[in-house]
Amino acid sequence: MFVPRPKVVCKLDVIMSERGLTNRKLSDATGITESAISNMRNNKNKQVQFSTVEALCDFLEVDFGDLFTVRKREE
Repeated sequence: MFVPRPKVVCKLDVIMSERGLTNRKLSDATGITESAISNMRNNKNKQVQFSTVEALCDFLEVDFGDLFTVRKREE
């Protein structure tokens, strides 16, 4: 029996769009590379460092649950 695994989805793209932030602006403010930000915006990460999440949450003034959600994978 196949049991779908949850998929962690980063909502950084939505948050950045709502606030008019570019990858460059967020990178300059947090010290996170633009490529890392781009990967997060496009949900291409397989893992993310806690220090990256903390920097984003601090700068954006959001909680972890505002930045990430868990969705069930479709079969």
